[in-house]
Amino acid sequence: MNFFISDKQGYNYSIKSGDKNKIHLDNLTGYNSLFGQKVCHGTLVLQKALELLKINKKLNRSNEFFIEINFLKHFVYNKKINIKKNTLKISQKDNGFATLKIKKKNNFENIKFHKKQFYSNFNKNLSLNNFEILVYLLDKLTHYVGMIYPGEYSMINDIKINYNNKSKFSKKKIFIYSKKLVKKFPIINNKLVYKNFIIYFTTSERPKLTLKKFKIGNSLKNKIKKIIEPIVIIGASSGIGLEMFKLFKINKTVPIIGTFNKNKIFEKNSNIKFIKLDLYKNISILKEKLKNFNSLRIYYFATSKIELNLNNKKKIFEYNNFYINFPIKIISFFKDKKIKFFYPSSIYINKTNSDYANVKKRAENILKKYQNKKCKINILRLAEINTKQNLSLIRRNLPSFSELLDKNLKYQKKIFFD
Repeated sequence: MNFFISDKQGYNYSIKSGDKNKIHLDNLTGYNSLFGQKVCHGTLVLQKALELLKINKKLNRSNEFFIEINFLKHFVYNKKINIKKNTLKISQKDNGFATLKIKKKNNFENIKFHKKQFYSNFNKNLSLNNFEILVYLLDKLTHYVGMIYPGEYSMINDIKINYNNKSKFSKKKIFIYSKKLVKKFPIINNKLVYKNFIIYFTTSERPKLTLKKFKIGNSLKNKIKKIIEPIVIIGASSGIGLEMFKLFKINKTVPIIGTFNKNKIFEKNSNIKFIKLDLYKNISILKEKLKNFNSLRIYYFATSKIELNLNNKKKIFEYNNFYINFPIKIISFFKDKKIKFFYPSSIYINKTNSDYANVKKRAENILKKYQNKKCKINILRLAEINTKQNLSLIRRNLPSFSELLDKNLKYQKKIFFD
């Protein structure tokens, strides 16, 4: 059994439920998130699955039932979602995955909540059966998570629904209770109660990238100011590319060209220019825009979303383009010029057997062959740093690239071609 959730359906559901969190609606928010793209409301996925399984008739004539869904990977719009009826697994190729349980027996949890966090009046004009009430409550649940607590940076991990016709909670108000397990850990236990329903749900504070303020030392400043060639930063709008751009703009004497695709950059300096660059669509614009320079320093920071645990043809295609084909093409554009080409790699490529690691290893070997008297290529295997690629639910105090560069002489030699 299959179903789709389109962008329009996601938008309509955000209006219906009141959950207008940008992670479901805004392409740029999704692109800059842990997921790398917009994601479907988990409650909408659950509602669609229950409808397709024709659970509504069973629920409407049951005195007691239990439904549990565990979201193990996010679902995206406009891609087929499959339900295996025998195992109740919900999956989406290369993306979403969830497990579903449906039982006749309740499963109440012994979690103590000290106070109500939120309540909502139940629409007294609605005359609903059990399934329609459940849908209404799920809409209230997603509104609470996406707009109230945790709010902007939130995600639903699981939902456990108990219905029992002997339960007698308020018929006029929906109450929601929340309790964070540990202050420093982003997991939150929640309970929603209304009439004959108790719904437990676990949420997380979705990790967000926080850029640290860092003051670089005079030694690093002097190295930057001594650069005499025009500087080109491919991928200057986020991650390491953005950090490098902020460092290099200290130099007011050489042209600095930064490229961006989805994230715009705003900077007003006479020596700074920006190029809108989609490597798949208009990579050759670099050749045209930079043709008047006789020498260049090119720093390549373009990347796709890295999925270490995902091995499929689509990701391999992306990796080959971003880490091999695009860099080679850029180098070939300027084979008649004197260039210095910096290429970042990772210290972890020898520690994993992922598609990403294998492509990166090949990239290092291939790029080295393009080095000659006119073209110097420096490859640096970077330690784990604070970027959106390294966001995780477990909070880690990772250093910024600027911090490492300021202290690490090996990094400085590679970056500045000493």
